[in-house]
Amino acid sequence: MIDHRIEIRITSLCLAITLCVLAGVLHFLVVQGTHTWAAHRGALFLEIIVFGAAILFLIYGNLLYQFCRLGYHRRRENHKPVPRETLEQLYEGKAPSLAVLIPSYKEEPSIIWQTMLSAALMEYPEKSVVLLIDDPYRPKSTEDALKLEQTRAMPTALQKLFDPPAERYRAELKSFRERVRADVIAETERLTQCYAEVSAWLETLAVKFLSGIDRTVLSHTDTFFVQEILQKPAKKHAAFAEELQEKLRRRDIPDIAFVERQYVRLASLFNVRFSGFERKKYRNLSHEANKAMNLNSYIGLMGKAWKEVESGNGWELRQAAPDSADFEIAGPAYLITLDADSVL
Repeated sequence: MIDHRIEIRITSLCLAITLCVLAGVLHFLVVQGTHTWAAHRGALFLEIIVFGAAILFLIYGNLLYQFCRLGYHRRRENHKPVPRETLEQLYEGKAPSLAVLIPSYKEEPSIIWQTMLSAALMEYPEKSVVLLIDDPYRPKSTEDALKLEQTRAMPTALQKLFDPPAERYRAELKSFRERVRADVIAETERLTQCYAEVSAWLETLAVKFLSGIDRTVLSHTDTFFVQEILQKPAKKHAAFAEELQEKLRRRDIPDIAFVERQYVRLASLFNVRFSGFERKKYRNLSHEANKAMNLNSYIGLMGKAWKEVESGNGWELRQAAPDSADFEIAGPAYLITLDADSVL
């Protein structure tokens, strides 16, 4: 655990030392420059100017880093995390919709899988994850074709992974709301079991992920993914289940509003819609080879219904009424753009 007060003192001391060094360097440069100028030694004077500029530039970089470091530790020291009760107000009523857009160009499928999974496991009640595939629509090599096929299958595979627990916990929420007289103690015990199950689901996923990798060549990114995206949330849900058990042991029975909020949160953990989109399939969308146009092409389609129309040897998209369209793209309240080699 970092002690930010100690880090602030160390950084302040280093800043003071650096400023003293700066004062000494400036004094040295001024004295030497004055003497050489008075002695009409132009070449040596120029050397002092160049040397001084290089040293001052290095000291500037050092000071910039230390001021940023000082600001960081001061912010961390004064930071007060938002209470869980405040964050969980998100589960009261309907939350604004959120879409995570993941632009991808010839990324390894295993990397895409980690990125999409990290986005899907964010705790947010109304979210979708969209993979924007920017590979050539008709790849020329067998290797590219196989990789593209795997990438195209990714949203469907993840949807199949998430659907069973999503349906399970939506059913738990529905059953809770259908019970006319809820027994708070019994409901708390049921929640304890459900959150323990969620923890076990994540731990099992981590074990399956690691079972397909040679542990001797496990990369630091794979280690980070397992620890931060799978195991850390698993431990958090297990700790929450234990917290609920402890409440029951102490006879600190939560109220029914708390219980309902936890059921809603539980139902939202796996409530995510996965999809993929390839702009290069359509002739009337931009094919500019950059990430911005990949994102903008999809964002421009949001909130409307579209029909695929054959055009020569390709396809075009035409806006259509929802009842006659091939697909409709929702217009979310919020967007997150996430590189295909990153995690949330």
